[in-house]
Amino acid sequence: MTIQQIRCFVTVASCGSINKAASLLYVSQPNLSTTIRSIETEFGYQLIHQTRNGVELTAEGVIFLSHAREVLLQFDKLSLMEQLMDEPQSLSIATMAHCHVSEAMALLKQEVHPFPKRSQIRNGVRDEIVENVTNGNYRIGILYIYDIFKSQFVASLSAKRLSVQSLGTCHAEVMVGTASPYFDSPEKVIEPEQLTRHTYVTYTAKEYVPLVRVSRMTGLDQYDAAINVSDCSDLHTILNTLPSYTILPVPDKESDILVPGRLKIKDTYHSGEFVMIQKRDEVLSPIETRFLEILRGILE
Repeated sequence: MTIQQIRCFVTVASCGSINKAASLLYVSQPNLSTTIRSIETEFGYQLIHQTRNGVELTAEGVIFLSHAREVLLQFDKLSLMEQLMDEPQSLSIATMAHCHVSEAMALLKQEVHPFPKRSQIRNGVRDEIVENVTNGNYRIGILYIYDIFKSQFVASLSAKRLSVQSLGTCHAEVMVGTASPYFDSPEKVIEPEQLTRHTYVTYTAKEYVPLVRVSRMTGLDQYDAAINVSDCSDLHTILNTLPSYTILPVPDKESDILVPGRLKIKDTYHSGEFVMIQKRDEVLSPIETRFLEILRGILE
């Protein structure tokens, strides 16, 4: 019994008609009928019987169909894996800002030859990334999530049949631009009150700033103003134009690195994770697996 014979039987069972199945399979009706009879002969049972409206499965046919579909599913997965191993695959990644995805992609390009021609990276906010991965527009999503919001976030992913995998731990720090008097400060730690007259800039697709989150992340109950942007370049433009700040994730291994414009908030510390999300039943290609290994090396 061949895979093609099994596929013929499954098509007939799905259509409920040899005529319709023959049309879908681009074979003649007599040849398809002969294929079904040969399967029945080998199996030793009648699997279908003709009716005025088409064909119906026998009890044995119902059992055979369930196993036949599983065989086809596994065969198609193996065929896909063979294709992934033989050809350089495209990379489609949706990511939040500050997740080091471009850095990992550059390192990957140095070691993979030939490099996929259709690779793409899309920067976006968390809700956009989840939607793009859920809809299949992008195969991988790279995000960060702080522990204080994690349980709700993971529950929402589960409802969308997405899996989540940790790539490395992080903590929240404040980032200011060149317009801030604290940009070149020799002090690595800033008092929350020093940000009171600064504008808070958030990178989000929502039409409002989650002020409760700002309070929980900074320890501030009052702030001068808040601005929403949906483009990362706009965020950096505002930071370098107005005395303003945003909150960003920093890999824990960089906690002792002094970087201009990046400051810890005194008495306020929030830990979290960089994570990868994908559809629950999808298998990563070899090049996707290697990309994640490189990214994990940067973040861990």
